Amino acid sequence: MICEKKISICMMVKNEENNIEKCLESLKDVLEKIPSELIILDTGSDDNTVNIAQKYTDKVYFEKWNNDFSDMRNKSISYATGKWIFIIDADEVLEDSKEINTFFNSEQYKRFNSGFVKIKNYIRRDYYNIAYVPRLFKRDKNFRYEGKIHEQPIIKEPSYFFKSELIHWGYNTEDLELMKIKFERNTKLLKEQLEKEPENIYYWHQLSQSYNSYNYTEEGLQAAEKAYAIAKYKKIDLKNMMYIYTHLALIYYQQNKYNELESLCIEALEVKDGYLDINYFLAKAQQRLLKDEEAIKNYERYLEILSKYHTSPGAKDVTVTVYSLDAVEHVYRDLCLIYNRKKDYVKVLYYADKIENYKVLEGIIQYLVIAFIERKEYVELVDYYNIKLKDKPENLKEIFVESFEEQSKSLKKEEKLIIWKLFSQYDDYGTLNKIRLVCNNKLRLEEDKINHLIKKLQLNKKPKFYGDVIFYILRVHSDFGELLGNLKEDKLNTYCEYLYSQYLDEFIELGKGYIYNMLGKSMSYEEKKIHQVFITFFNYNRKTSR
Repeated sequence: MICEKKISICMMVKNEENNIEKCLESLKDVLEKIPSELIILDTGSDDNTVNIAQKYTDKVYFEKWNNDFSDMRNKSISYATGKWIFIIDADEVLEDSKEINTFFNSEQYKRFNSGFVKIKNYIRRDYYNIAYVPRLFKRDKNFRYEGKIHEQPIIKEPSYFFKSELIHWGYNTEDLELMKIKFERNTKLLKEQLEKEPENIYYWHQLSQSYNSYNYTEEGLQAAEKAYAIAKYKKIDLKNMMYIYTHLALIYYQQNKYNELESLCIEALEVKDGYLDINYFLAKAQQRLLKDEEAIKNYERYLEILSKYHTSPGAKDVTVTVYSLDAVEHVYRDLCLIYNRKKDYVKVLYYADKIENYKVLEGIIQYLVIAFIERKEYVELVDYYNIKLKDKPENLKEIFVESFEEQSKSLKKEEKLIIWKLFSQYDDYGTLNKIRLVCNNKLRLEEDKINHLIKKLQLNKKPKFYGDVIFYILRVHSDFGELLGNLKEDKLNTYCEYLYSQYLDEFIELGKGYIYNMLGKSMSYEEKKIHQVFITFFNYNRKTSR
C-alpha cells in the first residue's frame, strides 16, 4: 500500500553549493517523521548544486531561468503530490521541526489552509530582522505564486502560526560576493519592470529594499520616498500597503531623520493601527526628540501589541517585514533611560529587572545603580549584584561596581559604611570593602588574615579604587615588598593618583612618612621599586612638594 504524502517540500535553486547541504540536512527530521517528498527545481546551476541535491532526493527537475520568480516557483509546485506544500530556499535552515512534525502527525493540519513560520533574516552575523512568512499551504488547483521578482503566494485562511524558525543567510552582508550577485540581479530586473511600469509602487518599494540591503542608503531613501509619493499622489488607501510606511520608517530611523520619522509614523497610525514597527519607530523618534511622555505612550503600545502579536494586523500582513519583534529588551532599556531622565526611579527599577540580555544590560547598569541609591535601597542594590548578576559575564559586575563607586561619592560616610558592610561578604570587591571597614574601625580582623586576602587580589588588573588597599598598607605600616612585590609601577602610580584625589592631606602625610621611614634601611628589590614610585609621584606633584 502506497502511503499518501502529507507534505511536498518544494525548492528552486541555482548555484547554491555553499548553502544547499545545510538546508537539506535541516529537513531530514521532517522527511523521516512525516510522509513527505523533496522536490528540487534547478534553474541553471553550473556548480555542484545538482550533485548535492541528488544525494537527498531523486526528484530533481530542470528548467531554464526566465527572470520570473513566480513562474519558476509555480513550476516547482507543479511536481508536488502531497496534501500540503512546504516552501524553503537553499540559503535557509529549518530550526527545530518538532512542532511541524506534531502538526502533521495529528489531525490538526486538517483545520487549517496555510501556515506561517518565523524567519530570521541575517544582515550581519550579529544582526537580523524578523518576519512571519507563509511557507506551508494546503495544495489545491488554485494555489500559486504571483509577482515576477518578489513572488507572493495566494493565501487561504485560517492560518496556523508555527514557533519553528527559518534562519536565512541570503542577505548576509559579510558575504560580499553573494550580496553583489543578488543585488545586481534584483536591481536589474526591477529597473526593467519600472521602465514598463514607472508608477508601480511595489517595484519602487522593492528597489528601495535592494539598495538599502547593499548599503546604497541615499538611493534606498529616494526609492522609498518615490513609492510613498506615488501612493499619495494617486490617493491610494495605504491600509493594504503598510509596508510602504514600515520600510520608509526604517530608513528614516537609520538616517537619524527623527522629525520626518515621527510625522510618518503618526500618519501611519491614523491609516491602520496594530503594526509593531510603527509604534517602535515612533517611540524611538520621540525619545530622540525629547518628547518623553509621547515616547512612553508608544513604547507601552509596542509592548501591548507584542503581548498578543499573533492576532495583530501586522502579524497577518505577509507583505511586511518586522524589524522590532525581538527588540523588547531594547524597549525596556529605553524606558529605563527615559524614566531616569524623569527621575522616576521606581519605573527604572521595574523595567531594568526585565532585562536579561547582558549586552542590553550594559547600557543601563549605571541608571540601575542610581535608582537604588536615590531610593536608599541598599540591601536591594547589593542583592542585585550578588544574585541577578551572579551568572552574567564578569564585565557586568565590573560596570556595576564602577558605577556604584562613582555614585557613592555623593553619599554620607554613614551610608557608605552600611553599603561597604553589605558588600564585604562577597568576592574581591568584598575584600576591598572589608579593608575599608577595618580602616574605619568598623571591623576587626587579624593583620595576618588581611595580608592573606591582599595577596590573593590581582591588583595589576583592578580598577583605580582598589587604591584603598594601598591606603590601608600605608596606615598600618605593613611590608609593601611582601604584599605588593608583583605590582607594576604604572599600576601603583594609578593607585597613588586615586588616593591623592580622595584623601589629599592624609595621603600626603602617610606617603611622605613611608618615604622617610624607609630611607637608610636595607630594602629588597621589590621595596626599592615601590619606594621609588612614591618618591617620583610626590616629586612630580607640585602641591605635594610645597
